Amino acid sequence: MSQKQVALLIGHRDATMLSKYEKGLLAPPLRTALKLMLLYRLPIQEIFTDEVSQAREELAKKVKTVRMTQPVLF
Repeated sequence: MSQKQVALLIGHRDATMLSKYEKGLLAPPLRTALKLMLLYRLPIQEIFTDEVSQAREELAKKVKTVRMTQPVLF
């Protein structure tokens, strides 16, 4: 599919925003990310790579300060 076709399928008029998502300049809104996940058959983590990395780092820091009864795997 072309960027224009994908853009139209996800509800955009042109490929400008899609290009920004693909370049990592902007994270798409969740609904748009879910559509992209379905169209491209990607795990959602691949669409939100930076956000997943940041969340993992934040959790790793918090796990050290919270007494856990179960090991945390992420």
